[in-house]
Amino acid sequence: MNNARKMNLNYETLAWGALFLWWGIRWLFEFLPNGTGLLGTGLILLGLNAMRSLNGISAKGFTTILGVLALVFGGLLMASKVLQL
Repeated sequence: MNNARKMNLNYETLAWGALFLWWGIRWLFEFLPNGTGLLGTGLILLGLNAMRSLNGISAKGFTTILGVLALVFGGLLMASKVLQL
């Protein structure tokens, strides 16, 4: 049990680091289209839960829901530019 908690803590730390890097990159390169930040955030959160599941740790529902919502809204923001909504 202790090993699973340590792995989960390592995954969470890695995900936070990836999120901060991604947000910094997104703000640094303002030419990226709207929604790119949300899409990346959603992918990082869902990737965190995928790593948890692959290693026998239960995925967190909250981060799964946030990841899916970020992907949906990021996709809608990117599509709105193309569809002129």
